Amino acid sequence: MNEGSFEVRSLTDLDLAKSFKETLKTCLDDDIPVYIVCPETVTLWAIPDSFNQSIEDFKLLETCNYNEANFQGKKNLSRNKAKGSFNLLERAPTLIEEDIVLLKLSTKNINQLIMLGNCKLTKCEYLYIKGNDELYSLLPSVEAKGYCKEQFFPESHKSGLFGAKQPLWPEFIPIRIDSLNFSFIVCEEDTLIKNFDDPINDKTHFDIKYEDCFVSYECVKKLTEFHVDDIDVESPYYLPKNCRNSSKLNQLAILGHRVFCDKTIEAPKVLKHLVISSMNYLDNSKEAATAAFFITPTPKGSIAKAYRGKTQFSELLKAYQEFCISKPVSTIDDNKNEIDTFFNKRQYSQQNVDLARNIINPDLFNKS
Repeated sequence: MNEGSFEVRSLTDLDLAKSFKETLKTCLDDDIPVYIVCPETVTLWAIPDSFNQSIEDFKLLETCNYNEANFQGKKNLSRNKAKGSFNLLERAPTLIEEDIVLLKLSTKNINQLIMLGNCKLTKCEYLYIKGNDELYSLLPSVEAKGYCKEQFFPESHKSGLFGAKQPLWPEFIPIRIDSLNFSFIVCEEDTLIKNFDDPINDKTHFDIKYEDCFVSYECVKKLTEFHVDDIDVESPYYLPKNCRNSSKLNQLAILGHRVFCDKTIEAPKVLKHLVISSMNYLDNSKEAATAAFFITPTPKGSIAKAYRGKTQFSELLKAYQEFCISKPVSTIDDNKNEIDTFFNKRQYSQQNVDLARNIINPDLFNKS
C-alpha cells in the first residue's frame, strides 16, 4: 500500500468481517501495515545504522590522547582517521520527542499476536508522526538534538584540541534523523544518557494486545468485507469452490459463519430479524424464519430432532451438489420434482422446500 500521509482507525472501532486473529492473518497475507501508538510511559530513542561502529570509535577515543604531538602516536592512528572519529556524536542515540508517534509492527510482532494474543515490543524500524492535518506520515529527515554529553569523554579531552581551553564537544549536537537510516528502541520514560550506549543497555518493552492495533483508513474496507472465500474449511458453513455459484447460498453461508463461528456478528434473540436485515432476497418474515432454520446450530421442531447440534445448512449443500453439479440443467426447475422429493424426505414443509430450492438456484441459471 501507499504509505504517504494517512489516517488510522483502531481495529476495535471497526465492524470486522473476521475475528481479530483472522484479521491479523489477512493483514499479513495482503501486506496491510499494522500500527500501534507509542504509550506515554516509555521513550523512543533513534539508533543510527552505524551505531556498532560508533561504539568502536568511542572506545578508541577513550584510549587515545588527542594532541598535536601524538596524532601519529602509539595507537598508530592516521590524522584523518582521528579526525573522522570526531563525528562520533553525530551517530549517537537520539531521543524522539514527538508527542504522538505511530510504530509499524513487524511480521514477527504480528505473528506473535496471532499465536499468543499479545506481544512485547522492544524496537521497530519505522516511525510515523502526526502532522497539523491530523494525518500520519513517515518520520522525515529532521533536525534533532542528540543528547550527547561532554562526560562521554575522558577529562583529558575536555580541554580541546592542541591544548585549547574551550570544550571540545557541545552539550547537544543537532542530528538529522529519519526512518530510513535509523531504527528505534523502547526505553524507560526517565532514561538519560550518561554513557554513550545507555539507551541500548536500558532498553525495555511494552505489551501489545489486539485492541491496541490500528490500520490505515484506506485499508478498512479490505478488513470489513467478508467473502465466501474467507470461510474456513472446518466451518459447517464452508462451501467447496465448485459450489459458490449461487449468491443466495453464498450469502447464507457467510451469515451463518459470521454469527456462529467467527462470532463477528452478535446473534440476536430472534435470528430471523438479523436474516431480514442481512439478506435482501427474502420477501417476508416466514421466508426469513426458514433461512434462519437452515443456519442455526440448534434447530427446533420435530423435524429437527436429528439435527440437534448440527446445522441443516449441510442439507442445502448436498442438494446443490446433487442437482446443480452432478445433474447440470439449464434451469433449476428442470430438477424441481427431484429437489422437492429430496427435501420432502427430510419432512420439510412446502414453504421450506420452495425457499431451499430458491437458495440453491445458481446465478448462471438466473442469467439464462
